[in-house]
Amino acid sequence: MYTQLGVPSLLRARPAPESGAARNASAVRLVCHVECDPLCSVTWFRGQDSLLDSKFFVTETLVLEADPRRDVLRSVVSSLSWSLSHLPASSFDFSTFACRSSANPLGPPVHSSTLFRIEYPPENIQVSLSLLDVMEGDTPEDVVCSASAFPPGHYLWTVGETVLSRSRVLSFNTTVTRDMAGNYSCVVNNPHGRARADLQLRVNHRPECSVRKDYDDQRNVVLICRSVAHPAVANFTWFRDNASLSGLHGSGRHESALVLKGDDNPARYSCVSSNALGPSDPCKLQLTSLPGEISTYFTASLVHVSAACFDTNPSGAEKPILDPDDPVAGNWSMAKDNMPLHFSEGPRGLKTD
Repeated sequence: MYTQLGVPSLLRARPAPESGAARNASAVRLVCHVECDPLCSVTWFRGQDSLLDSKFFVTETLVLEADPRRDVLRSVVSSLSWSLSHLPASSFDFSTFACRSSANPLGPPVHSSTLFRIEYPPENIQVSLSLLDVMEGDTPEDVVCSASAFPPGHYLWTVGETVLSRSRVLSFNTTVTRDMAGNYSCVVNNPHGRARADLQLRVNHRPECSVRKDYDDQRNVVLICRSVAHPAVANFTWFRDNASLSGLHGSGRHESALVLKGDDNPARYSCVSSNALGPSDPCKLQLTSLPGEISTYFTASLVHVSAACFDTNPSGAEKPILDPDDPVAGNWSMAKDNMPLHFSEGPRGLKTD
């Protein structure tokens, strides 16, 4: 024989201390489950206001009968639901909703409350500094990222694919070099989306240049001086054997080109670029010959670079002369790209016919 025993009101399920719904959700539902026998009633409140007779909020009640085989007592399940589309979602943010049971003969009433929040993706993201201008060798100040989001966002500071920080604060904690210049990103994520804000780090330093050799359409040698600097390069200066060259070159923001005609003599060329912080160290290039001279004149110093020189002995056999400074006995001939060359006297040596 089963004898039903009464129980005072006891909460079996309640809303979490903090609950919420996405801003674009169509409806919201909160549930309260109270075990009580004799049965009790459950009423919902928003703040101190009862929602029992509300036309906007809907209350539903379900009575669950006891099940001795599963050791389940009588209880009441009450739900509160409403639509977010009827009013601005923000009007429900930070509202406190509570379910309260009535007392029964065996005990006092019980209640539970939840702070309701509207959930939304990260927005209004900003960084304390969007541009950080520092001197090479200095340590930059910290940069703080902030965004509005619920649930609260997770923060990441990245440069490229590298994660630098997993907090709101980016601390360099070291002196910066020019290689560290670039864009740094603060990324904020939560279950509803992500947002990003960028920081540009500029590292000021004197220019650093390099020189390379090229040719134009007329086969003139073109020396190109390229410079990396911040602030930008203001001017380039060219030197030939330490003598300044003026009016012979064209310059842009990052590079300068010096065109050398075929009758220029071999020399050491150097370039110096300057910005507001000072000049670069000279970048140098030694030219041993120019294209015009290579194709027209062959001096002893160029034999091993541009041509092959052969000694012809009386038997007609040819053998290469590896050292152009060695005395050459007998007749000799030269070849370029395996093609014989024929010579006559020129003003600066032997001239090709």
